[in-house]
Amino acid sequence: MSNVKTQSAYSLSESAKSKMRDLIRLNEGPILHPYLDSKGIITIGVGFNVDSKDEFQKLNLRKEGKNGPLMSEDEKKAAYDAMVKKRTEEKGNYQNAGKYEGVTVARINDTDVNAKLDIEIADRVPKIREKIGAEAWDKLTDGQKATITAVHFNIGSLDGSPKLVEAAKKGDAAGIAKESHVVANKVKNDKGEVTKHERNWEAVMRNHCGALGLDAGSDACWRSVAAEYKDKPEDQRKLETFPPSMQKILDEPAKPDEKLQEPPKSTEPPTGDAPQSSEPPVTEEPRQPEPELRQEKQSDLGENGRAFQDKLAQPVARPGLEAALKEPGQWTKEERDNVVQDYMRYQRPEPVNQWLRDQTTEHFKQTNGEDVQNTLVQTPDDIRLAQKSLERLGRNFAPAFDADGMSDATKAMQRGLNLINQDKLPKLKEDGNWGPITDFSFKKSANLHNPARLDEGFALGRLHSLAENPQMPEDLAKRTQDILGPLYGSHQGGKDLEPHHAIALQAGLNQIGPNYADPWQPLKLDGEIGPKTASAFNQVTSAAGPQSFTQQFGNWLGWVS
Repeated sequence: MSNVKTQSAYSLSESAKSKMRDLIRLNEGPILHPYLDSKGIITIGVGFNVDSKDEFQKLNLRKEGKNGPLMSEDEKKAAYDAMVKKRTEEKGNYQNAGKYEGVTVARINDTDVNAKLDIEIADRVPKIREKIGAEAWDKLTDGQKATITAVHFNIGSLDGSPKLVEAAKKGDAAGIAKESHVVANKVKNDKGEVTKHERNWEAVMRNHCGALGLDAGSDACWRSVAAEYKDKPEDQRKLETFPPSMQKILDEPAKPDEKLQEPPKSTEPPTGDAPQSSEPPVTEEPRQPEPELRQEKQSDLGENGRAFQDKLAQPVARPGLEAALKEPGQWTKEERDNVVQDYMRYQRPEPVNQWLRDQTTEHFKQTNGEDVQNTLVQTPDDIRLAQKSLERLGRNFAPAFDADGMSDATKAMQRGLNLINQDKLPKLKEDGNWGPITDFSFKKSANLHNPARLDEGFALGRLHSLAENPQMPEDLAKRTQDILGPLYGSHQGGKDLEPHHAIALQAGLNQIGPNYADPWQPLKLDGEIGPKTASAFNQVTSAAGPQSFTQQFGNWLGWVS
């Protein structure tokens, strides 16, 4: 008799399922409107392939926003046809997902994304288990299972990943980590030769370190990821665009006898005929850094960086705004009352007051005035995922708060949030004060957008500040690297390192400049920010004004609409 259970009989543990759900959501980033992926496939949510009309029409699509009324079958058909027409018009030149937001009014909400994701996991995992072998699969840690599932989800199957399957069969944690480095896109030249690998390095880090039981984002994690590229031939390393934190590690002299951390044992009990252990399982959750490591991380930040992280760790100071972080259809009676009391109490001309009134109206439309049970609308997994997202954003942005100062960084964040939240959230006062409304807007934005969109917004806000005053070449080069470099994984100078951030600035100036200078002398896209680039920057920002320049630059990059 076969040791492999039938797919319907296999039951995945809640801890493993939770890890898979969190990892896939973080890696893929929920996109609530239909879009065309890099291959032209109609996609929605966290990478759901809905390219067939039948799959598309099975979705609970809404109009007038993600919490609006459900679309009719005819309306869904029209939305699908619009995406097919757009694909034909693109002629293979597919853009980033945000460019397709206005193609249709169709939207999917987070509740339906989570529900479909659970169905996808339940459908895929038994197939993955069967391919690897039940006994080998059941011995893997929850983190390793999540990594393998995330790879399957990203590329559609494990057929093209034989080394990953083999590592899983052997229970080889380092092998699973190594083979989880998915290439998002291979850029080719006219001869068909691969010239560059495009990777989502945050996803690579989470996949890799999840397989090893390392804390994602920690120095040990980055060093383990970097170790996979340290000894690669130079021609292979040139294909990669490494993030700054990783490039710094790669540039260090090699250290002998470095060892990867031993992976933890699985917390999931064996199933089927896998041998039972008499020893108690080693608990994998919670995996928090040791106190010494937490102190070390904290000591790397200055006062402003720590203050920023502390603000994100606290609830919004106004209970009504804290409640409004949830969708209006999910408010309990107590939360609804807090929202009403908030806008009745703060009778000032704040845009947020009218927005809260509109949200309250929406709440009554969706609930018909009936009480909503809190247990039905927000699970521990939802809360934990939101906390993780804020922690990640806190780690990313805290160094900039130290570098720019609390007030200037806050003003840049307010400007960035206003750019990415046009028509989504009330406009913030750009006063450099991190009060309850700014705190709410940031946390609400973390719910509405992918983390990358907040990175882009903050970068544009900082660029706005840079554009307020004329810049000398050396200052512009350094500040452009500080602001745009991390988003492009590029560096200022250094052998064989492409300064993509500088090229992006030059190309953007060439795009915007002709509107403000006649004749416009196009800049050479050489990545060197010298006197000519600085002069063009000062000329355009002075003529356009910082706000208009930043808006146009963001539009050109596809970061704002």
